Amino acid sequence: SQAMARVREIVSLGLAARSAQKIRVRQPLRRARVFMAHDRLEEQVAGLSALIEDELNVHEVVFGGDADRFVSWSLKPNFRAIGPRYGKLVPAIKKALAEADAAALRHELDAKGRIELEVAGRSVTLGPDEIEITLSAREHYAAASSPDAVVVLETEIDDALRAEGLARELVNRIQALRKDLDLDFTDRIAVWIDAPDEIAAALEAHRELIARETLAVRLEPGAPPSGVETRETTIDGSTVRVGLRREGGR
Repeated sequence: SQAMARVREIVSLGLAARSAQKIRVRQPLRRARVFMAHDRLEEQVAGLSALIEDELNVHEVVFGGDADRFVSWSLKPNFRAIGPRYGKLVPAIKKALAEADAAALRHELDAKGRIELEVAGRSVTLGPDEIEITLSAREHYAAASSPDAVVVLETEIDDALRAEGLARELVNRIQALRKDLDLDFTDRIAVWIDAPDEIAAALEAHRELIARETLAVRLEPGAPPSGVETRETTIDGSTVRVGLRREGGR
């Protein structure tokens, strides 16, 4: 139960990182990197990496390493929380946090549950509720964090990943047409896809995936023949016509 709660947290962070970069979930990504605050947390979820891969639609999940290679941090005080304690010292605390090594302070906060600063000749101690931590991903990455985890997605999409994403969009449109036609989930189908060259190439490259996911025993490029149920849809701004016919008896 604890391990699954951690997995849900990781997946939620990964989806948030996708959303922030406007990368649709059906677009596969190469890799997700997961950094847990404590080794015991990593041990809980490392054996469930296949589930995380599936939920985040990534080819690989890698645990551990140095998160600071992929993200940068900034810290500022929670003014409402520290105001009653430090009063006129608050602006100096803000300046000290802005000038400090944010990654080092975050590690100190994780390890000790607090950070200690020397500000205007005074020792200042701040807890997790008194600091606001902002995470920024470096170029070609997207990231999100919680107190227990940082999830970083590699966002570069090469031609192979793009083709796979288009294939998954085709699967989605075919499944929607199956639902419109109220087909049984075991019904085999024949499918025709009339699409521009890039999407037609994705169909050919991922024919097996599309057929398996949609139970298509026949998968043809080109215009659907007459008498076939057809829907027009849009994928990445391109018009696509999907034709479908149930094959065989129920």
